[in-house]
Amino acid sequence: NLALLENDSGNFEIAIDLLDRVLKLKPDNSTALFNRAIILDKSGKPEQAIKQLEQLVEIKPEHIGAWLKMGLWQKKIGRVEEAKKSLEQALKLNPDDKSIQKHLDSINKVDQKTP
Repeated sequence: NLALLENDSGNFEIAIDLLDRVLKLKPDNSTALFNRAIILDKSGKPEQAIKQLEQLVEIKPEHIGAWLKMGLWQKKIGRVEEAKKSLEQALKLNPDDKSIQKHLDSINKVDQKTP
């Protein structure tokens, strides 16, 4: 994937442009939507990345990676309740994933400590 190569080289704008071209032809391409979100976050735009993942889970609600990343990024920017819901959805889709449970537990521990 050329967009990922551009991303790895730090050429975020070129990578986004390439993915935009794919999405123009096929707006429901879940791989392009997911990769675009990854690049947006990596380029310092977590809010836009989250919006991209929200669009992705509307199209493909069973996308575990989208729910997981969305939860992690929501937590990173302080949207803890939303993060909890996203991670719970990821865990519901993959109940045996201990890493998702670990992320969810870390949010629940913070909630318990907050007055």
